[in-house]
Amino acid sequence: METISILTAPSGICTKRFTKDQDGAYVGLDQSIGYLVDHSSVQINSLSALSELLLDLESSKHVFVIRGNLIEGRQQQAIRRTLKPRQGQEPNFEAASRSWCMIDIDDVPCLPLPHVYTSSNILMSFQVVKLLGILEAFQIDNVFFKV
Repeated sequence: METISILTAPSGICTKRFTKDQDGAYVGLDQSIGYLVDHSSVQINSLSALSELLLDLESSKHVFVIRGNLIEGRQQQAIRRTLKPRQGQEPNFEAASRSWCMIDIDDVPCLPLPHVYTSSNILMSFQVVKLLGILEAFQIDNVFFKV
């Protein structure tokens, strides 16, 4: 049984949005993503249960899942997502060993490939992930994108 940490940004959207510029290139839109979040957790007992949870959260632009766990005794509302001490404040989360991984590919450019998927103004190239060898290396059957 694993505890999955879900963070909610009460200030609004915590996803990234993209648009095309005059030259047809995709560019990120500036937006304010608040740094205070509310924490909740869900117990899962399998990767299938994790898959169901991620599917339920997929369209929620104000929630996201993190790998870490809330440190026991920390408040759950209006907290910073910190794993290390910052600006004189103790961290709120600690690293957690998982049977799954999350991959942050913010700095991987979208390549001009023919198979680009868009969802809710989010641009993700499945081919970029394949080029990185992630699917083959980890024998991944299910991929969920949440930016």
